[in-house]
Amino acid sequence: MTAWNLPRWGALGAFIAGLAWACSGVVQLSLVFPNAGPGELGSLSATLIESLHALAEVAMIVAFIGLRACHRPSFGLLGNIGFWLGTIGNALMAAITLGVLVAFDAIGETNASALILPGFLTMLVWIPVMGIAAWRAQRLPRWCALLLILHPLFFVFLLASYGLGGIALGLLWFAVGYALWSQSWEAFGSANYAAMRAVGERDDS
Repeated sequence: MTAWNLPRWGALGAFIAGLAWACSGVVQLSLVFPNAGPGELGSLSATLIESLHALAEVAMIVAFIGLRACHRPSFGLLGNIGFWLGTIGNALMAAITLGVLVAFDAIGETNASALILPGFLTMLVWIPVMGIAAWRAQRLPRWCALLLILHPLFFVFLLASYGLGGIALGLLWFAVGYALWSQSWEAFGSANYAAMRAVGERDDS
């Protein structure tokens, strides 16, 4: 997989994450609203919403890979730490979310909350760190880096309103996907131009 392909795969991951977050919001508004949260665990609404959350969390890891590839080698120590810890946090969140859905009766609500908390805190802190690194590297539009920095606010909104918050978080990741997709094609165009120029120089010689 070439380097310019990684941001494009990251863009696809961000688009899938955005779609999953937004769909979870639509499900909440359709099946649970005006009540808060995803509904009672084990219900159709909770199963759909939490499954979509797990899908979004996995897709975000692919987006992180694209973000890191887009900024190498200028991502720096801060960005790389944010990438690895954000990836670990998201993987934990996805695995625990699916584990709770499959075996909630065995885990229990108290244990489930305790298991989710480390992944939640890791994701909440280190995604903005990646945003700061992206802001400093200036490879993506500043608005994209700013969205990553503000990600915790969107996530808190999700916890306050699973419906509107899910849709807002989905729009954030759609925007990140658009930025990554645009950058991947710019890199592809530059690579093609360099290759064609090299061919032309060989022909001239």
